[in-house]
Amino acid sequence: MKLETASAHNASLTGYGKYTENKMILKPKKKNWEKQAWKAFSEYIRSRGVCEFHARLIVMGLPAPCKCAGVLQACHKISRSKRSILYDERNVFCGCSGSNTWSHFNEAEWSELWKKMWSEDVEYLESRKNIVTRMNAWTFKVLCDEYKQKLAELKQ
Repeated sequence: MKLETASAHNASLTGYGKYTENKMILKPKKKNWEKQAWKAFSEYIRSRGVCEFHARLIVMGLPAPCKCAGVLQACHKISRSKRSILYDERNVFCGCSGSNTWSHFNEAEWSELWKKMWSEDVEYLESRKNIVTRMNAWTFKVLCDEYKQKLAELKQ
């Protein structure tokens, strides 16, 4: 008969790990999956390769409120704090660090400007931003896999 150690016993009670051959194999934590999901999503958005903010301003004939500069980033039209649209492709665009910084320090002007620039998304995003959304490790794993697959398809 094999004796269980205290850590093995606790793992079986809490469900946080699996005990095999005197080693504890821990399940990945939600925070790790969340980081991986954001990394995959952000990489997918940045793969568009152009600052969509300044490109759209030029097409619409609007004056640029900031200089196009810096690395490309995944920028949100509505704050990242709204979990229901955090990973929504209609809420995120590829922008330069200059436009992202400007939008954070000029929230009133930004709110008005993005609604002009992406008028087709306003109603959709406004209706979805206040939906209560709970995400667990499984949700983040699925998102991570989905955006890694989309990125791989783009690169082919």
